[in-house]
Amino acid sequence: MGSGFFNDVENMGQLIKRIGIGILLILVCLLYLFGIELMVDKLVVNNRQAQSFLISNTFLNTAIYSVIPAIVILTLVLYFVILRLSKRYVVYEISFGTINEIPSKSKIGSFRYNVCFLMIFVFLSTAFLYSIKNYYELSPNKIIRHNIIQSKEITYSYNDIVSCDIKAKTRGRGYTDLVYNINLKDGKSFNAASTIYNEGGRLDAIQVLNDIITEKKIKKNVDKNHYYGLLDGKSENDLKIYEKIFSE
Repeated sequence: MGSGFFNDVENMGQLIKRIGIGILLILVCLLYLFGIELMVDKLVVNNRQAQSFLISNTFLNTAIYSVIPAIVILTLVLYFVILRLSKRYVVYEISFGTINEIPSKSKIGSFRYNVCFLMIFVFLSTAFLYSIKNYYELSPNKIIRHNIIQSKEITYSYNDIVSCDIKAKTRGRGYTDLVYNINLKDGKSFNAASTIYNEGGRLDAIQVLNDIITEKKIKKNVDKNHYYGLLDGKSENDLKIYEKIFSE
């Protein structure tokens, strides 16, 4: 929370109010993130296969299903605000000096109004379900690309992997993260390190995947730029795992 938030505080009451608002905003954000996590657990993790060790989704899908609930909340707020405004009355002065309250001529047709918001809600709900259910599930002998429509699910074997692109990517403020792209024969690609679920731990699950890739002698395109930034502050065990992952 920036210092500008407190710049125009004139007394202790205003300071306490600002702190209270800040705490409330933080709590709302935490509750929102917790709600997203619960939905992911219910719709994805709880439906995983017994042998799966890693579930991954694309960055775009993750961004979509993380943002849509906020858009839905704002849409509902807008719905009720417009609904309330549409029911207001306008005061007109008519003949003989009498004043009557007459419904505004700009009142929105309730049927078209409700249908419009219903269509928006259906679209957002579909986009949310599609993005959260369109993920990759990895088990020791296969990879499943899930879909909201079960008949469109695709099952791959590890022989369907053409190559893997492995690199360390900086994400600002000195933070470096692992990227482990899996390139499939049908042109599809996903970052296995972008995990929703991992058995044991994220790096342990990537190690299991890397062992399978090595065993199958699948081509690894390793880019060691920013590699040492990835190792900063890691334990001895993690360093050994990263060394295996970045070995060609």
